[in-house]
Amino acid sequence: MSDLRAEILEWLAEQEALCLLVTPGPWKFYRPRPGWGEITAGGRDVASTSCSDGEGSPDMPEFSNGHFIAAARTVLPLALAALRGEVEAHEPREVSSDYWICNDCSVSLDKGDVCGAIKRIHAATVGAK
Repeated sequence: MSDLRAEILEWLAEQEALCLLVTPGPWKFYRPRPGWGEITAGGRDVASTSCSDGEGSPDMPEFSNGHFIAAARTVLPLALAALRGEVEAHEPREVSSDYWICNDCSVSLDKGDVCGAIKRIHAATVGAK
């Protein structure tokens, strides 16, 4: 396995492990009263948001943040699984001792190299740290 693919798969494992540590989803966001927002999972409170003026309109950042946090709990594991599938699909395959191809996009590779898809995924994940 190339170093880039190994780094991506290690990064994915770290992110997936974080998802396993938090309260299981799905999470929901709602506003029980003006100026206050709750994030719940299975009827349990997970987190809350409040607006400094005690009123808060639905378009205030505090409430957008609450919606985002609740959605991320469901969406992030799905996105990580899709990304893992993509990385695994682009595994280089040896054709001869000096000729390799990508299993998914069939591009020719030098031994130990990876296709452009893996390079772009690496740059957007591990390389973006």
